[in-house]
Amino acid sequence: LVRAAASLGPSAPHHSLQTMRLRGGAEVGKGDKRWIVQDREDGQNVGSWHWEERNMLPWAKEQLPRLALGARGEMSDFEGYSGHFEVTNITTLTGDCVIHLRKGRLWPLCDLNVALAIKGTCHKDGKDTAVAG
Repeated sequence: LVRAAASLGPSAPHHSLQTMRLRGGAEVGKGDKRWIVQDREDGQNVGSWHWEERNMLPWAKEQLPRLALGARGEMSDFEGYSGHFEVTNITTLTGDCVIHLRKGRLWPLCDLNVALAIKGTCHKDGKDTAVAG
C-alpha cells in the first residue's frame, strides 16, 4: 500500500512518493526487472498474468465420448429392481466449458448439459427385461 508521507504522521521519516517502495521492493514509477509483468509493446500476456479465457468446449466434445462411451454401471435392489447398463451414445452435449487464466492460475469452469443413450437389462421378480433409452 502506497501512502503519502504526510499521512504517515509527524514521527514517520520523510519520504517522497518517488522513493517510496511497494511490497517486493520495487520503486514507484520505475520499472523493475523482478516484476512478473512488464509493459510490452507487443501486448503479450506474460505468464498469463492478465485475465484470459479459453473456450474448452471443442476439447470437451472430443474427450467426453472417449471417456463415456462403453462405460458400464450396475443397479442393485432399487425398489425391487436390479440390473446393468452401458453407455452407447452421447445424444446431447451443450453448454459452457472454459478455462480462466489469471495471475498464472487456472480456473476451470464447466456447465454442461449431457444426455446419454444407454442399453441394458433390468431384473425384477426373476424376469429379465431389455432396456434402451
